[in-house]
Amino acid sequence: MIDFGNSRLKWALSNPPEWRTGAILYRDRALAPLLETAFESFSGVREVWVSSVATPEMREMLATWCAERWAVPPRFIAAVAQSLGVHNGYRDPAQLGADRWAALVGARAISQAPLCIIDCGTAITIDGLSAVGEFVGGVILPGLVLQRGALAQGTAALGAPAGAALSCQAQARSTAEAIGAGTLIGIAGAIERIVAEHHEILGEPMLALLTGGDAAVFAPHLRFSFTEVPDLVLRGLERIATCQP
Repeated sequence: MIDFGNSRLKWALSNPPEWRTGAILYRDRALAPLLETAFESFSGVREVWVSSVATPEMREMLATWCAERWAVPPRFIAAVAQSLGVHNGYRDPAQLGADRWAALVGARAISQAPLCIIDCGTAITIDGLSAVGEFVGGVILPGLVLQRGALAQGTAALGAPAGAALSCQAQARSTAEAIGAGTLIGIAGAIERIVAEHHEILGEPMLALLTGGDAAVFAPHLRFSFTEVPDLVLRGLERIATCQP
């Protein structure tokens, strides 16, 4: 199972009862050497299932590598109108990102309660899933890297700060800390506001699931109850793969 994001490639080796996971940061780096390092111990791979929001060029690189390394063409999933207890509420179901679809499927397998899925990556998605399995919709907003990069590119005097968090205090005393705090607090506040709206729509007992590469960065700053599920997209991928002919 491969979750091919905008910056990270996460993977899981599923050979029940074995479930082994890992991740690599590939942005601005050659993909093939990273794959060789990540998967050097893998042998006898029979199937490769992929959720991808990467560019077509990156998808083609991954497909070529899998074919050459394992002689297995990867199967890229796409959102559908309805499957595995989840009804896709998008006006055009095919437009829903593969990662969001896999996360919804994975979340439905965890609980039949109303769910809010917060996926914190390069982009942040916050989606609602009703008790009857209806995807009621969600939002997409830029994550930390994009917001800090936008400040650096759109202003003459501000630069992108180093580090993930830097500061979480509104009383920042340097420009770098002010950017770090502003983006971190701003995104955390947006997440809380959106989750609260999902709660109003979905009702009790809504559960919030937190996942994504930056989940650990935001977790200490979110003022609501949630459960971290680091491999939610991969779990959804496994369920899709298991139920496909």
